[in-house]
Amino acid sequence: MHVSIISAIAGLVAAGAVSACACTNNADAGRWVDSSSPGAVAADLATEGGGCRSGSEQGYMCVSITNPNESIEECMANFAINAQSYHSDWFLWTSIDCTDGDSTATLSITGSAPA
Repeated sequence: MHVSIISAIAGLVAAGAVSACACTNNADAGRWVDSSSPGAVAADLATEGGGCRSGSEQGYMCVSITNPNESIEECMANFAINAQSYHSDWFLWTSIDCTDGDSTATLSITGSAPA
């Protein structure tokens, strides 16, 4: 029974029915000062297919997606939501890269919008 379950899962992955989402991040936490959490903003930007947004007081976030689809958008959104933390202010890694098949999503946070 164990072998047939593994075979079924492998078949679903090969057929694209199961996401192969994988994300990595750097070790630099970026401060995000805004009424919305950085994970929520990342999720919004991902489902919009990418873009940039400034925090109301601190932080500038950009998400770019290559070969956008619902799977990579959910992958980035879920990773960002799970990776954020709150310690008097919100924090999220300043660089996150996700892949899912031939789709990629990249998030970056800097202190402020470019001049």
